[in-house]
Amino acid sequence: MTAATLLFLQRNDRPRTAPAAWKAIAVATGAIAAYNIVAFGLPIDTYVFSFLPIPPRIPLIAAIACGTLPYFIADEWLTRGKDSRRGAYALTKFDFLLSLAIAVALNPMKLFFLVIIVPAILLLFLAFGLISRWSYAATHHPLPGALANAAVFAWAIAVTFPMIVR
Repeated sequence: MTAATLLFLQRNDRPRTAPAAWKAIAVATGAIAAYNIVAFGLPIDTYVFSFLPIPPRIPLIAAIACGTLPYFIADEWLTRGKDSRRGAYALTKFDFLLSLAIAVALNPMKLFFLVIIVPAILLLFLAFGLISRWSYAATHHPLPGALANAAVFAWAIAVTFPMIVR
């Protein structure tokens, strides 16, 4: 929400992106998501850890996507384009990690596990940030990269975090 608030406060009257061609954006989003899954997801599943979701985790992916979608849409809109500031992408990622640190500081007994995921989150930001940069360069619109990143982050979080059933 912080990124969305900053986006709202820093808006101006001229468009930052090319006009939206929704069909082209949908095709680009699908292609980027497929590339993410084939180039990263399948090798990770084969060589690193289980990355393909089991059926009970599918609703969890959808639930987590409700949070990753607004974050990545706002983040991509803030950090891509000719009017974006140098270092904005790194700054927003630092802010995200800082929010995790604050959460751990507020409740270390329940949230200390968040410290363990920081290296994985950094690698995901690096790899998929590069892909979103390429997608922006190809489409001149931040939405395809944002949607693909939101989906892949929701997927990664849902398949790697332990499920606790009460």
